[in-house]
Amino acid sequence: MGQVAGCEPCWRNRAGYKVNAPLPTDLPDFKSPPYWLAHPVHHPERLREALPVATYALSPGGSMLEAVDQHQVFRDDEQSALADVFYLHGTMEGGGGNKASINRWGEPWNGPSCPQHQMTMVTAFTGACRAFAPLYRQASGMGGDFNLAYEDVLSAFEQFLSELPAWRPFLLAGHSQGSMHLDRLLSERVATDPVLVSRLVAMYAPGTGRWTNLSFLPLPLEGAAADPCAAVPVALWAAARPEADRKQTLLGWMSRGAEPPPCSNPCTWAGGRGSHLGALLPREVCGNIRPVLYSNIVQKAEVRDGLIRVHPVQGAEDLIQKLGFGVGDYHAYDIHLFWGNIRHHVLEQVRAFIECQGQNVA
Repeated sequence: MGQVAGCEPCWRNRAGYKVNAPLPTDLPDFKSPPYWLAHPVHHPERLREALPVATYALSPGGSMLEAVDQHQVFRDDEQSALADVFYLHGTMEGGGGNKASINRWGEPWNGPSCPQHQMTMVTAFTGACRAFAPLYRQASGMGGDFNLAYEDVLSAFEQFLSELPAWRPFLLAGHSQGSMHLDRLLSERVATDPVLVSRLVAMYAPGTGRWTNLSFLPLPLEGAAADPCAAVPVALWAAARPEADRKQTLLGWMSRGAEPPPCSNPCTWAGGRGSHLGALLPREVCGNIRPVLYSNIVQKAEVRDGLIRVHPVQGAEDLIQKLGFGVGDYHAYDIHLFWGNIRHHVLEQVRAFIECQGQNVA
C-alpha cells in the first residue's frame, strides 16, 4: 500500500473535531456512515436536498423566470428504485496526499469541490436507482497515490455488493478521477466476473481522457451498434465551449497527447430527437444556494475533436459560459449540463434491462 501524506495534527486541532473521530487520512470503514457521500440507509435526506427545488426557463424577453406550471416534481423514492448505482466522485481535496472528504456535508456551496456539488451529480441517476457513493481516499489535487485510492474504491465496491441482493441490477458511474478508477474497477473486478457482468446495466464515466481498450469484453463504448439485451454500453464525454481547444482542456491534459476515447452526445438520448432536457445548476433561492433545473438554455450539443461542444441559446450565454474555466472547459459540469438527459436515459436503460431479464417493470 502506498504512503499517505497529510498533517494529522492539523486535522486533530480543527474546530469541532471529536476525540476518536476518523481522520481523512485514516483507513476507511465502509460499513460506517461517515464514509458515504450517498447511501439509501445512512443518508436518505441528502438525496432530497440535492434534487431541483424549482425549474427555470428563459422568457421570450430574455429573462430567466421560474416556471409556473412546473410539470416535473422531483421526489425520487429510493425504496421503489429498480436498480442501484455505485458512483465515484471526482477530486474534492487539495494539498497533496490521499484524503477522504468525510465530515464535510453542510459546508457552504462554494464550488465544484464541495459535497453538495458532487451530490447533485449523483441525482442524475436516482430517477431509477438507489445511490451508493463512497468517500474514498482520493489522490488530492496536488498529487497522491492512485493505487491507494483504488484500494479504497475496491473495498467500497465489495461493501456495496454485500448490501445488494445477489440478483439486483446495478450501474457504475463516476466523474473525472472517479471515472479513472471505474475504468480499472471494470477491467480488473467486474469484467472478470460473469455474474457481475450479467447484472451490470450500463456505465457512465465522463470527464476522463483515457480509457482501457475493452474490445475483448462485452462492454462496447456507447454508440456502437449492439443488442441492449446482450451488451453493456459505456458512455464517456467531456463538455466544453464550441471554440475550446481540446489541448487546453483538462481532458486534453489527461490524455497526454493520446487520441481521446469516443465521445458520447447525451442529447441523442432524448428519444433520438437531439433535444436537451435540462441542466441542473446552483442558484440563490431565498438567500441560499440550491439546485435548480434550467429547461431551455442549450440550443444544441455537438461532438467535435473528442469534446461535446455546448451551444447556449441566445440569452443564456453568460449563465453557461461562467461555468467554464481556462479556455472554456466545462469539466466540473460534465454531468450537470446534461442532467435531464442522463436521468431520462438511465430510466430507459434500467427498464429495458429488466424487461430483457424477464422481470416485471413497475
